Amino acid sequence: MKISRIITVLAILTAALLLFGCGGPELDKLTVQYDDSRVVIEAEFNSPVEYELTPEPGGEALILNVHGAKISAGITRERLIKGSALISGWFATEHEKGLRLKLYLTGGYPYQHSAFAHDDGEGESWMIRMNIAPDQAALDAAVKHSDAFDAAAAKAQKPSEPENEETKLAKGIRYYDEGRFDAALDMFRQALAERKRLPLAYYYAARIRFERGQRDRAEANLAEALADSADFADAAGLLAHVQSLLGKGADAAANWKRFTGTFHFQDEGERNFAATITHPDSFRAKLNAIRKERERRLALTKKARQDSIRLAAAARDSVKAAEAAAV
Repeated sequence: MKISRIITVLAILTAALLLFGCGGPELDKLTVQYDDSRVVIEAEFNSPVEYELTPEPGGEALILNVHGAKISAGITRERLIKGSALISGWFATEHEKGLRLKLYLTGGYPYQHSAFAHDDGEGESWMIRMNIAPDQAALDAAVKHSDAFDAAAAKAQKPSEPENEETKLAKGIRYYDEGRFDAALDMFRQALAERKRLPLAYYYAARIRFERGQRDRAEANLAEALADSADFADAAGLLAHVQSLLGKGADAAANWKRFTGTFHFQDEGERNFAATITHPDSFRAKLNAIRKERERRLALTKKARQDSIRLAAAARDSVKAAEAAAV
């Protein structure tokens, strides 16, 4: 594969689907290994995927979009990496079209990627491997030896588990889920004190501000989340709802469009429903209810059609039987 500083590749792996079967792929494992000369990122899925890897303008982030994929429950969605000179962390989100992984780099470095079947002894999976290096010569060496980046090499690397920041963010989200809003805000403040690039921290802080009626502060927090992750759809949707309540109609409409643009609406009814700005949680719940009701009606229509066909067939058989008896 030709390696270049800026590369966009769409990997469509139809034949491999026969090996792994169908169904929506899930990200089951995400690892980052590094030393002074390279970074190796491995995203492991339970089935083959279609993906794109593209750089952001300026080259200080790589965006991995995986079509139709979801994130398994155990995957950390946001992490700071302190020990690497090349990468400072990641942020993963889901949207209607799939999974988006943003890799924060410290500069515009050359990179390479590949996708292949992988067997770790626990069954086959699908791996996307990304290599990043400070220059082309180092990248060539990294690609050549990436398979050898094993446990022995890992012993020499600096600690890659950012326990302090990841734990604070995770605790903050857990406190939020438990309704301990003050404790959650304190965790988010601590995490953000050392690193501003934590969109999830801003997002959950905004949810707390919104639930407390602090709409101006919620708006500011959501703007911070979107400043670093423009495709954070849920943040855009909540910001639209907040702005509509603040009377900022034009801004609300623009951000609602960003949010609903990640959905595939199936008919005019869904599109009309999506035109009304509401809380993203309520929007999803109502949209799911609309779709379930459609599925229920379609199932009833299908059953009625099948019953009609069976009755018609039975009537024909009865007529034929009567005719045969009369002969």
